[in-house]
Amino acid sequence: MSNRELARHRAEQLSRSQAGAVSRRQCLAVGMTPRQVEWLVGSGRWRMAFRGVYVTHMGPVEWLTRAGAALLACGDGAALSHASAARVNGLTDRDPPGVEVLVPTHRRVVGRWAVVVRTRRDLDQSVRRGTWPPRTSIEDTVLDLTAAGDADEAVSWVAKACQRRLTSPARLGAALSRRGRHRWGALLRLALDDVADGAESVLELRYVNGVERPHGLPAATRQQRAMRAGRRWRDDNAYERQRVLVELDGRVGHVGEGAFRDRSRDNGALLDGWVTLRFGWQDVTQRPCLVAADVAKVLRDRGWAGRARRCGPRCLLHATA
Repeated sequence: MSNRELARHRAEQLSRSQAGAVSRRQCLAVGMTPRQVEWLVGSGRWRMAFRGVYVTHMGPVEWLTRAGAALLACGDGAALSHASAARVNGLTDRDPPGVEVLVPTHRRVVGRWAVVVRTRRDLDQSVRRGTWPPRTSIEDTVLDLTAAGDADEAVSWVAKACQRRLTSPARLGAALSRRGRHRWGALLRLALDDVADGAESVLELRYVNGVERPHGLPAATRQQRAMRAGRRWRDDNAYERQRVLVELDGRVGHVGEGAFRDRSRDNGALLDGWVTLRFGWQDVTQRPCLVAADVAKVLRDRGWAGRARRCGPRCLLHATA
């Protein structure tokens, strides 16, 4: 293998570790000549993604390759952030439409097509390096995404990150403390406490903060493991003294085979002396007071000595609840 061939081999090997992208500077560093790079681009063997950045394979250019090329175009210290970091960190399974990149504050990078460039002062503290592509940490990615959306979206990212076992409430709480001020700081601290107590989804958090807590219901045990009808289940909310279960059906997963599993779970619980109440997204988010009334009535019928309270002047809670 000649020196020219060896240099090209090194460059293409490097590009494979960078999702198929390589920079002109990297090519020259491994021994390629400027004319060699120009010939590969001019002949169509390589394609220019950005000025001085190339894609070294033929065929469709996938999102990860575009993200890698954008990082190389933005220079040293750049890292994926927000939705782009969420994708490579495993927080989402969908490719975002563009690429979001963070660079140090002392750098000035002009935004490129479909690339959003932001700066951050403490970038080194929030970035995971040593793997390709460099990206913000799980915790910093979650906090970036929560700051960009509404309250429900903020809680959703926290719940998803913990549900996927990518981080923990303690680590997210520590990252939130380091951030100082955050748009949803107070809300996130409450949500992290509830996740630490076992709530795993946005709907479960909405139940805790919209139904159970403001109406004075007792605190359920979240995500309790139980064996019923010969199968192991996880209960969303278990009121153990009253043997009442509150199961929350999200937007998906409770039709077809999922509906059959729900019936099996409910039947097994009933045979063991438990009663199950099942509510959907619309119930919890649009009619929380009526849900609280139903739960309170069943709890009282089964021995709860307390009494539900109205959550405010417009509460629809029945007086008998």
